[in-house]
Amino acid sequence: MPIKSICFINSSRFWGGGEKWHFDNACYLSQKGYQVTVITNVKSKLYEKLITQKDVNLKQINISNLSFLNPFCIIKLIRLLKKTNTAKIIINLPSDLKIIGVASLFTKINTIIYRRGSAIPIKNSFTNKLLFSKVVTHLIVNSLATKKTVLQNNKNLFPEGKIKLIYNGIDINAYTQQEITIDKKDNKEIILGHLGRFSAEKNQSFLIHVASELRKNNIPFRMILGGNGPTFDEISRIIEDEKLNEHIQLIGFVENIPQFMQSIDVFLLPSLWEGFGYVSIEAMICEKPVIAFNVASNPEIIVNNKTGYLTKINDVQAFTEKIHSFYHYPEKIKEMGHEGRSRVLKHFNILNSFTQLENYLNQL
Repeated sequence: MPIKSICFINSSRFWGGGEKWHFDNACYLSQKGYQVTVITNVKSKLYEKLITQKDVNLKQINISNLSFLNPFCIIKLIRLLKKTNTAKIIINLPSDLKIIGVASLFTKINTIIYRRGSAIPIKNSFTNKLLFSKVVTHLIVNSLATKKTVLQNNKNLFPEGKIKLIYNGIDINAYTQQEITIDKKDNKEIILGHLGRFSAEKNQSFLIHVASELRKNNIPFRMILGGNGPTFDEISRIIEDEKLNEHIQLIGFVENIPQFMQSIDVFLLPSLWEGFGYVSIEAMICEKPVIAFNVASNPEIIVNNKTGYLTKINDVQAFTEKIHSFYHYPEKIKEMGHEGRSRVLKHFNILNSFTQLENYLNQL
């Protein structure tokens, strides 16, 4: 087997798209017979989910943004990498990249892959210039939008030929028919859904403005917002102040995503940027049209006027009009939902993503 051992390092304590990517690919490669080690932070959601995977060698280390200055942390990481005889490393976060940069000076690991999942331009700092010229050997991105932002501030930061695009994929078999858990008040009511971490870039406050417009126009609707995060309390307060409690429901973290998606009519994605809008393909595989902004990777996933709608960023009027369209012509929900599922089956099947990564690793 070409790969002797591979190590995933992800120090995020939270669960998000990057952590899901590491979980899925670590499990897949271990099941294919590769020797897989995953190093996580303490109190990590990724660790909690991986602990049941007996074929994955799971380790914990307390990593922070300044761990690259901590000799004890560095020594522990070096010992872990040597003990597992790691041949290739895949890193998820800038903090991981910095400590690996130091640890790599004392190991013989020649392949260090940085998996970039955020469509935010990389700062043209001295530290980044050093890391991308001396530490990172290869780069994986999850969309063309993410690839563009890598070199946006410095076209010479990293060789473009060593940047590999691998779209995220979805496990089609996991999205079986679920029991509908959201009951409509009447057949005219349209159920609008959103899932995401409550944070500034996810822009949930925009949906409150949309809800206000829908109420003014007497559209019978309910907006179900799932997720947690730093802006959750602020969003809850604004909903209360605007007296929208009857229309907007905050339900916290959603464990059963297929069930949520199958219980709504239309999915709303007001993110200001997305490295890869994974939640969009989760909606589309459940045959739900998506309304999002025409930014970042959204146009790579959502086909405007076919699998949903793309609007100008933060355009409340345009966003609201698209919801009006679904309300007045409900047959569009079914038509666009069908097109969305077909697109996911063709372009975003997780088996294709697994194969692409495995083949890529074996070529390095």
